[in-house]
Amino acid sequence: MEDTAFDFLHDAPMTVTAAASQQPEIVSLTADQIGSHAQHWTSAGLSDLDDLPQWLIRALEGESLRPLGLDQGQSSAVWVVVNEAVLQVAQVIQLEDGTPSRIVSAYPCLESNYQRQGKVRRILACDEQQEAVLEIELDDGTMIFAFDVLYPINAEHYQADQTYRIHLGAIAYELELAPAQDILDITDPAAIRHHRALNAVLRQHPDTEPDDLHQAIHDWQPSSPDDTAPLQINLGSMVAYLHGDVFGQQDEAWIQGEILGAQSIQMLDGQGQLLDILIQREEVESGLKPFVIQVAYCHQGQPLVPGQKVRGNVWLQATIYGDSAR
Repeated sequence: MEDTAFDFLHDAPMTVTAAASQQPEIVSLTADQIGSHAQHWTSAGLSDLDDLPQWLIRALEGESLRPLGLDQGQSSAVWVVVNEAVLQVAQVIQLEDGTPSRIVSAYPCLESNYQRQGKVRRILACDEQQEAVLEIELDDGTMIFAFDVLYPINAEHYQADQTYRIHLGAIAYELELAPAQDILDITDPAAIRHHRALNAVLRQHPDTEPDDLHQAIHDWQPSSPDDTAPLQINLGSMVAYLHGDVFGQQDEAWIQGEILGAQSIQMLDGQGQLLDILIQREEVESGLKPFVIQVAYCHQGQPLVPGQKVRGNVWLQATIYGDSAR
């Protein structure tokens, strides 16, 4: 890793050995593409990166856990060890002859209570750091990217068509209140027509999307002057999730949503908040389900409260403990 605070961490190779026909698509990343965890540690409340080695030692000396993930037979050549806390310090430890030998990687992670069912469609993997970003298709078709907290022990066990229970959490870089009125004026005739046509077609088919949706939109004709009038969209009231656009770092997401719950938690060097944030509303017409994630936020200033709408950048994480979504 590039930051001097991480110089004591060593690299170790990892090979995915499961049959290619059973595995999701695997895309190789370099260490530069997947990036370092320096900003993740500061967002988790570590005020000085030079203190990281002491935090890693402290985490191992206290109450610690070793999740088995999908490797229930405990056959992996590495361990992932976390301390017992809401905001955890995770350490990937290489084994030699069954004995811990060195730390390969370390990162903060959130023990999230929110689960969704989904399938792992693609794995963006950095063997050098034994880390990966997962492309996940949730059970309503929503596609997300998330850092795989247990990748070193799960890598060889992922199945392309298996549905998993996936814990989704995030660590916020920054959050701000979304303005109550953030109006976007849409005046492009083609955009207006598409919006009006789509809504009209979906109203005519409330239970399922028509097979000829694109043709139905093309054939739609306005019935009044209002159907071609400019649109106004209040961005302040929307909820949204946008994955990162840098290859290998799509887990760096932008979100906007409503706070459903808030509580104080211990961050690394101080107090923070654990926020339950709704970033996708239920839409019966399209089959979308409510999408809520827990976000650890080392806030500055006044604490955030339920009912407020916030937006900002987060590091989205996925943790898969069990074999399937039973």
